[in-house]
Amino acid sequence: MPCPARRVFSTFSSPFLSALLTLGVSALLLGVSWSPTEYGWSSPTSIGLIAGGVAVLIGFLLWERTAVDAIVPLHLFKIPMVRSMLIAAGTVSVFMYCANSFVPLFLQGVTGVTPTNSGLLMSPMVVGVLVSATVTGRMIQRTGHYRRYAVFGFVMTVPAAVGMALLGQGGVRMAVLLGSMVILGLGVGISNPISTIAIQNAVDTDDIGVASSLSMFIRSLIATIGLAIFGTLMASRLAGRIDPALLREPREIRKLPALEKAMALDALSDAIRIIFLCCVPLAVIGLIAVVVSKEIPLRTSARVGRSDGDAAADAPVLAH
Repeated sequence: MPCPARRVFSTFSSPFLSALLTLGVSALLLGVSWSPTEYGWSSPTSIGLIAGGVAVLIGFLLWERTAVDAIVPLHLFKIPMVRSMLIAAGTVSVFMYCANSFVPLFLQGVTGVTPTNSGLLMSPMVVGVLVSATVTGRMIQRTGHYRRYAVFGFVMTVPAAVGMALLGQGGVRMAVLLGSMVILGLGVGISNPISTIAIQNAVDTDDIGVASSLSMFIRSLIATIGLAIFGTLMASRLAGRIDPALLREPREIRKLPALEKAMALDALSDAIRIIFLCCVPLAVIGLIAVVVSKEIPLRTSARVGRSDGDAAADAPVLAH
């Protein structure tokens, strides 16, 4: 006969844990989002939000360890494949967020294209994602293997980051940018779906749903924090060199007097180049995380009660 106290605890813990997680993540994201532009990292508001968010999240994790109906089962982090793929997916997501944020700024501010055309010039990356995701999915279905494609996808993000880091160098402009965006799109189209497949395949079938949502949550959280940090880096590089108001209307830079225009364009190019230069080690970290992972054969049935890839380990490989 179930214990009444345990039922009360279970009924209470789920909304309480949800509230803790929401409060902690919200405070942390507000802190890292407002600090670069609104208050500064050393302001009491920023410190309070970030420190409070971290404290609440620590309390959430401590409660999760003993909760009957944990929202985020902590045992998932003990699975090597889950850890590797969360790290890899987080790094590539930061890179992707940076590309989506800073490439349009470069196109409008440095090359002078309109906001509409800057959006259209992002289409090579979108096409790369679509093509590589479709082809890779069919290859995985045909061969039953995924790690080799994941390694290839993360390898492609490294030259993409290097190419974007050359944007501020001399005449290296549109051709290198478009080529790098295509390569990044191809790499992201391969790596993102495979990281989800690898995580789902590594956990017990009972945990597939929560593992999938955890993957998306961690990926978005890391990317948001990473983008805020890179935004701070950019602001520090541009401090005293360009009017912050021009970043909201970057095409106005080209209307400045010749000398001011040259200095502003040089400052903006340099700041964006540094950001993508920092993305190179991130891409390498993601690649290393995938390389050190050990492939678990894809499961062919939804067997309940097996964990950490055990159900997949003795299953025949998919083949057609």
